[in-house]
Amino acid sequence: MSRLIKSRWASASDDNVKVIGIKKVQDSSSEGEVENPLKQEHLKRLAEEKEFILSQAVMESNSMIQQAQEEVAKLYEQLKDEQEQFQEWRSNELQIAKKEGYEIGLAEGRHTAQMEYESLLEQAKTIVQQSEIQVQQHLENAETTILRLSMEVAESILHDTLAESPEKFISLVKHAIKLGKEQKKLQLHVHPKMYELLINVKSELDHLLPPDATLTIFADDDLSTTTCFIESPAGRIDATVDHQLTELKSRLLQLLQEEKE
Repeated sequence: MSRLIKSRWASASDDNVKVIGIKKVQDSSSEGEVENPLKQEHLKRLAEEKEFILSQAVMESNSMIQQAQEEVAKLYEQLKDEQEQFQEWRSNELQIAKKEGYEIGLAEGRHTAQMEYESLLEQAKTIVQQSEIQVQQHLENAETTILRLSMEVAESILHDTLAESPEKFISLVKHAIKLGKEQKKLQLHVHPKMYELLINVKSELDHLLPPDATLTIFADDDLSTTTCFIESPAGRIDATVDHQLTELKSRLLQLLQEEKE
């Protein structure tokens, strides 16, 4: 599976950071319909929270990269000073060696300086690698949070859509009936508000079943307006929007976790 949200880290010295874009979900409504202020405020708050999380992740990533670059710069400056000191020391030692024949001591000095040089380079590489890992972890954590918020927004939008267009609820019912059409006796449970809607299309629903199968519709005040489930000898089929979104979110989070591993 391709990544749900792709991010790329080029190198510690690269000043460009790819920003993860989130398409804002727009909910259209027909003219004359009054939008629920609490719903709109909830969606707006979720969208702002997603943008804030993304901006925080990018800001933290940039800060970590800048810190790593500063550490590397310091190490290279230290290395430069060490090289200058070594050259000065080497020049002095050469003069002494020419006069006193201390070639052995000079060779040992060169070896020590080379080891210090290699050690500084290794430190610089380690800092850059650790920064890359930390940046990637921050972005992966942001992916999980964004997925959860996106599913919450989708759930809110679907509830609004079903409330504004009850006829779309029929599609959910048909899907559930098709899943249980192998059973001889089906009992469909819905909210009383949806009961009349489904009774009006009862014959259409019956045509989805074999001739020897029966479908009975029950109204239940304890159910929400978007709840729909079917009882049969084989068990329950839940076609509720909340139930399907929960299963979808669980599968997406599982796939995201597998990609991280």
